[in-house]
Amino acid sequence: MIILIDATNKDQYPELVESMFRLRKRVFIDQMKWNIPHQDGLEIDQFDDEDTIYFVATVDGKNCIGTWRGYPTTKPYMVETVFPQFFGDHEIVKNKHAYEFSRSAVDWEAVGMDGRKVRLVHIEIFCATVEWCIMHNVFEAVSFTDPRMTRRTSYLYGAPKWAGEVMDCGDGGMAQCMIYQPSFGQLSKFRNELNIASPVIAQYSSASGEFAKVG
Repeated sequence: MIILIDATNKDQYPELVESMFRLRKRVFIDQMKWNIPHQDGLEIDQFDDEDTIYFVATVDGKNCIGTWRGYPTTKPYMVETVFPQFFGDHEIVKNKHAYEFSRSAVDWEAVGMDGRKVRLVHIEIFCATVEWCIMHNVFEAVSFTDPRMTRRTSYLYGAPKWAGEVMDCGDGGMAQCMIYQPSFGQLSKFRNELNIASPVIAQYSSASGEFAKVG
């Protein structure tokens, strides 16, 4: 299932939140070798604040097996402030109907190093983001991630509205900025892939037995 975490309920999920930040540290620092700050085994930056939303995949409500982070573009956000060059000649997105999505990670070990299950976790998270975007009138999703992830994102989401160039982040890592338009068509595609009809976000579902589970 996907649990939506924000400033209003973050205190209800202390173990899950810590597990999420630990997963991000393992994925982005230990595995991908990104040169970004971390402390006490946690990867947290300046864009993890009271306005951040987290889509957290979990089986038991305590351990994070996948995550994606959303941040409003009405505030100074990561691509805009840290990596504005990734927009190239495209106007920097800045409006209440657009969110930046970053820090996409899945715990391969938690799903038994099974590529099929990893894909399902990604689909579940993507499905959750589209549900949330539709519910909150978010018409543009600014994605900033490793090119290996953008290929998966484009395959699942479909062709982006706009795609920037793949460039060096400055520490040897590569990244790309892309803009997607969440739609009911995408939502239907994801739910068909998961073989579900109800919302994948726990808080949006009226029947917990209908949650999509990996396994």
